[in-house]
Amino acid sequence: MYRSARFDTTGTSVVLDGGLLDPDIGQSYRQIAMRGRSLHRSQDMGMLQEMGPSTIRMALREDRTGAGGSSFFAGIDTTAPPVGEGDGIEAQDQQAHRNVARGIQANLLVDAISDVGWLVPGQPVRLRLSVWNPGRKPVKARMRLIAPSGWRLGAGCLEKDHQVAPGEVVDCKFETLVPENAPFTTPYFLHQPRYGALYRWTGDPAVWGEPFDPPLLQGEFTLTPEGEEPLVLSREVFFRYRDQAVGEVRRPLFVVPSVALSVEPAVKVWSTGMREPQRFTVTLRHSGQDSTRGTVKLQLPPGWPEVAAQRFDFTRRDEHETVTFLIRPPAVFSPGTYVLRAVAQDHSGHRYESGTVTVDYPHIRSRAYSNVATSMVRAAPVALPRARRVGYVRGASDQVPEALQGVGLTVEQLDAAALERADFSRFDAIVIGSRAYETEPALLENNARLLDYVRQGGHLLVQYQRQVYFDGNYAPYPLTVGGPPIESLRTIQDSTALPPPGTRRIFIVHDRVTDETAPVRVLHLTHPAFTQPNLIGPADWDGWIQERGLYFARTWDKRYTPLLQMSDPGEAPLEGGLLLATVGKGTYVYTGLSFFRQLPAGIPGAFRLFLNLIDLKPRAVVP
Repeated sequence: MYRSARFDTTGTSVVLDGGLLDPDIGQSYRQIAMRGRSLHRSQDMGMLQEMGPSTIRMALREDRTGAGGSSFFAGIDTTAPPVGEGDGIEAQDQQAHRNVARGIQANLLVDAISDVGWLVPGQPVRLRLSVWNPGRKPVKARMRLIAPSGWRLGAGCLEKDHQVAPGEVVDCKFETLVPENAPFTTPYFLHQPRYGALYRWTGDPAVWGEPFDPPLLQGEFTLTPEGEEPLVLSREVFFRYRDQAVGEVRRPLFVVPSVALSVEPAVKVWSTGMREPQRFTVTLRHSGQDSTRGTVKLQLPPGWPEVAAQRFDFTRRDEHETVTFLIRPPAVFSPGTYVLRAVAQDHSGHRYESGTVTVDYPHIRSRAYSNVATSMVRAAPVALPRARRVGYVRGASDQVPEALQGVGLTVEQLDAAALERADFSRFDAIVIGSRAYETEPALLENNARLLDYVRQGGHLLVQYQRQVYFDGNYAPYPLTVGGPPIESLRTIQDSTALPPPGTRRIFIVHDRVTDETAPVRVLHLTHPAFTQPNLIGPADWDGWIQERGLYFARTWDKRYTPLLQMSDPGEAPLEGGLLLATVGKGTYVYTGLSFFRQLPAGIPGAFRLFLNLIDLKPRAVVP
């Protein structure tokens, strides 16, 4: 087992040349690797595909071959076994490969298409299985549909022999009825609720660990070219349509409810002191072939004032409708978690209470899963800040503005034009979203305007940033991130010493606290960050998800004051997660705390602390 040695030349076992050219592709192996890395779209990992030499250092971590790591594949048999050996699954795989190869040599192509992609229980769907014979010999073809138990097939062209002449396409068109009790499409790893962050796998163990479930429907083709042995090919049934921009598009088939529901907001923090009605919206999507009308309502917890149901009326497939409910809290509004559930009933008496979430990007296979239409309300004593005029620069996949608006704060989002020309003095505070220095070029270009706003008495709160922010010196005073592993700092005489200007730092390992339950120590208990308008206590650190924070500052100028201390179990304490500085007449805050996760998840304590940080008065100092 090897892993990258990166910059550690002393720990290198094998050196590979990534600059070699692949003549078939026309790029070096490093260029190909960087092209692949750039496809990790959700991680912002785009890289340049530079030409030229590239040294790849690998460190041997474990060796079970006995070869001692003398070369990359030392002691490993890299030859393929002869075709025909093996049995069981291996033999089946080899037979499948032979069938595919024979299909290509025999010039035979098959396909399986559905006329819709969203299948509704109790309704028919039209399918087409096709065989094309572009070769010179006639072919006998027999087609069948592989479907879950209980799916009824129409009589006709299935399970019959078809003669396919050279150059001919033979289509088998038929209907199948989706059973009334067909389960809605959900991956096997979501059939059961997660246990914390762990998935609980159920169903067929043969698919455990696979990224996708087996295809819902498959066409199976038994093809016998004249004078040859039969071969069997199978194809997943796809919904195919033409996109005017990209051409042919194929999507897997999903079983969905005729009327799908979703509720917004899905999670809401509601202050127990707020008596005003709050707005909840229910969106209905119609996937059925027939007209559907009925009513939809929100089922509320016991003791909450009821609201009237509202009507909906659909006349065609793919229609949407949104209805709004104004919900009031109960007379006694105690802190806790409450669930509001959307329920619809059509004129036939069918009841609907779930929706379908789709994950659909050009570079990955589409996925769908069923989701109960609920909104989780977290009631807590949340006091709003006096700072009511808040500007916000949205960061990467940033949902914090909507979360702040959900608790009653007025947030004005600042786009490129506003960053360039807006009068910042009208804001009580400006918040920079996580990683915004990477995603908003205008922020880099106009950072000096923001610092001027602080010097004139403004308040700027910067959420976690990465190397662009730290290496670009966009903070008012020096900050660094990353460096050697924190344990090695004990060998450095002055661990807080800042590197000389222009120093190139090789290490970029950043400090973070991954244990969301890690103890937190408040360094200045009476500081306004922990007292106004919300008094922060131990309970406010409960219920955090995934982590405490990331990209903590490693070193900082003495003009910053650290306010918190925390660490993962067994690791050195970290104080770079929340830093405060006075700049001119104003106040500047950098925080690596993962508010971008906590606020959209409705964690009350994170809201209370974040609102305090927004409300810090300019020139807030440590008592």
